[in-house]
Amino acid sequence: AQPKTVQVWLETCRTLEELGELEECRALLERGIESCSPTDQLCLRLVRVLERLGDVEAMRGLCGSLRSEPIDRTHKVLLEALHAEVRIGNGNTARAMVQSLLQRMPQQGPVYCEACRIE
Repeated sequence: AQPKTVQVWLETCRTLEELGELEECRALLERGIESCSPTDQLCLRLVRVLERLGDVEAMRGLCGSLRSEPIDRTHKVLLEALHAEVRIGNGNTARAMVQSLLQRMPQQGPVYCEACRIE
């Protein structure tokens, strides 16, 4: 196998998800992020898995761990986490996330669209 290839991790995770093994998928994605450095594809998938597992705290922890990464590489992950917060019913947390994104990416129209959408 190729442990540094993101697609290998994603395909294996997809198989685990199809089998209903979300906890194993989560562990696999966490190992993949460690092996490949945080990539938006792996982190995006992990946010979705964490939401399905109902582990909001872990999802927030993942988002917090991405603070040192360039925002242009992580904004999709942060937007997905924002959507998850809205779906869960945490409007105040979602608003705070939007405000943070607007401060870090004031030139990005999609962030403003998301701000309007959650209101």
